[in-house]
Amino acid sequence: MLTFKIFTYQFSPLVSETTDLDTVLFADAVISAPSVMEHKQETFQALFKDDSGFFFSKGEMVYRHQMLLNYNNIMVLRIANNKKIHQEENFRVRELVNQPSSLVIIDNRKDCQTIAVQCQPSSFSKPDQLAIIMESSFNAALKPSCLNVEIRGRIEGNTFWKIVDSHPEGIKSVRFEISYPNLPRVSDNVDSLLKEACKEFGANSKYEINAIQGQTLNLSRSSALLSGLVEASSNSGHPIKMLAAGTHSRWISTQTDSAVFMEIAENKLTGEDDLFNGKYETVAQEMNRFK
Repeated sequence: MLTFKIFTYQFSPLVSETTDLDTVLFADAVISAPSVMEHKQETFQALFKDDSGFFFSKGEMVYRHQMLLNYNNIMVLRIANNKKIHQEENFRVRELVNQPSSLVIIDNRKDCQTIAVQCQPSSFSKPDQLAIIMESSFNAALKPSCLNVEIRGRIEGNTFWKIVDSHPEGIKSVRFEISYPNLPRVSDNVDSLLKEACKEFGANSKYEINAIQGQTLNLSRSSALLSGLVEASSNSGHPIKMLAAGTHSRWISTQTDSAVFMEIAENKLTGEDDLFNGKYETVAQEMNRFK
């Protein structure tokens, strides 16, 4: 079985939401934030066309890739690292090129926006290393379309409540970070006022709640507002930070040991295609868990 770390990617425009004051002239057309965001996934999907010329890179380093599946907005590919190994023969040591690869699944179906990166230390030390390379590459390619993408590892939602439960003395402060609204499973859980603030200012936002002096917060699972903020933060990969009460008061983050993983058999990703797109159906079913 292969193990993958799950990431969410979210878009934001590189132009203002205020279309009548701030616009960008590109390819003889005026581009505004609403129009950029309306076609965000189509713009992203175009990178994977055979003639797009897209490649993965960071700085001056180029990372080769091989497409194994590109069907109905789901891509399975290998991305190779650039390494060298030393071989000794007849007491002579020589340096050889080595390009070990990791499997990546990109689910660009409507409102999914999920990436699964193989945990393969022999190619990339951590899945996050490859996620950084992908983010840099995507942003370089998307910049002419006035679009930005952010890739963050998803966080188990119940981590927040585990921390709350493990601190019976209470919590004094909680900090949330909210991404620019573009993905329903995230933004639908956020109060409309916070969403509009993100859109108007063209930015992520932070929301902090603090207990009254000498007291602790009333953090209840029955609170729709709190549950929504927890869900939105976890799904988008933004850690929630909490300040515990008590003698040893300290800030605690949900990002610690709370990543989301999945396992899948290698032959389901790299086996031969069949007449009924069996590989696609298998991968789609696995990725449906993260919608």
